[in-house]
Amino acid sequence: MKRLVATLAVVLMNICPNAFAVDDPPVDSFITGVHVGIGLGGYWDYPSEYLGSNDWMNVALDLGCVFNIRVNRYLSVVPELGFGMIISSRDAGSVSYYDVSENRGAYGFKIPVAVRFTPHRQFYLETGARMSFNVASSHTFSGSDIDGNTISLSKSGNWKPKTFVPSLIFGLGGTFRADDRHDIDVGARFILDVGGIEKYDEIYVEHNTVKNKTKVWNVQIAVNYYFGTRL
Repeated sequence: MKRLVATLAVVLMNICPNAFAVDDPPVDSFITGVHVGIGLGGYWDYPSEYLGSNDWMNVALDLGCVFNIRVNRYLSVVPELGFGMIISSRDAGSVSYYDVSENRGAYGFKIPVAVRFTPHRQFYLETGARMSFNVASSHTFSGSDIDGNTISLSKSGNWKPKTFVPSLIFGLGGTFRADDRHDIDVGARFILDVGGIEKYDEIYVEHNTVKNKTKVWNVQIAVNYYFGTRL
């Protein structure tokens, strides 16, 4: 009897670990990929009392590469390097039968770094910071009349963005298998500038000096395609 009990104990000791083991797929601790982000937003901290209603709308586009560095099962660091643009537009009124819009563009390199928490394989939360390095800009007025005739006037010397603009990042999304060896992130991000975008943060209104701390916010759809498996 004692031999039978001992034999059963040995068998159970070998069976139980296998019964409760989780067959996790292999993962990579460091993978790279491509990043695409597109979104809409506007201005905040805008001096409306001096410059009129804040009816600016922004379109943002980011393209670049992404790196996912696994710290442990739940945490990873996700830096990116890419090129981005923000196009801002507003209705500037009517001039000589033309409905005119004012357009501003800021173009440069984006370097976001996010810390990502992944409580579930197909869900993540992330937060971090981004530095924008603006290297070019545009400023135009464009319009059209009721007959479809258009006008465009460059005013590139009248508006310039700052070279360095810091931002905060808050996001969520999911990571899914594109195929056996590639993962894809699909998520949403809220990007909030904490530094003003205006190169000259003082404006003159009726012989008075006024602070202009205009900043940008955007909500983006972000997609990362990795050349490896992160799950």
